[in-house]
Amino acid sequence: MANVNKFEILWENGVATCKVTVGKGVITVTDTRAGANTHSEVAEKVKSLISKVAEILNSKPITEAHKNRYEVRDVVCDYGVFERGELKLITNSRANALLIKEILDVDACHRVYQEG
Repeated sequence: MANVNKFEILWENGVATCKVTVGKGVITVTDTRAGANTHSEVAEKVKSLISKVAEILNSKPITEAHKNRYEVRDVVCDYGVFERGELKLITNSRANALLIKEILDVDACHRVYQEG
């Protein structure tokens, strides 16, 4: 389990939001279903949010297999993003191609890309 620095549950107009600070990153999960009217409904929303956050915190890190799924190579005078050896996208900029590769690597792990 990741080292949690801060854990907040926010409640505003029937919308529950859970913010968890882990290292330098923040995980935010929001429950936008219809507002809760009773204490048990509020408790159920909070329990649901905590379960979602726990699932994210317990998710597997990006593995070498995920990192090797995509690659960037020169294509004529541009740059290609390849998935398992198959050309998927051509960009004019190597930096953009590398950023797209990084985002795809993170997405392959069912995670959200965060800069920094």
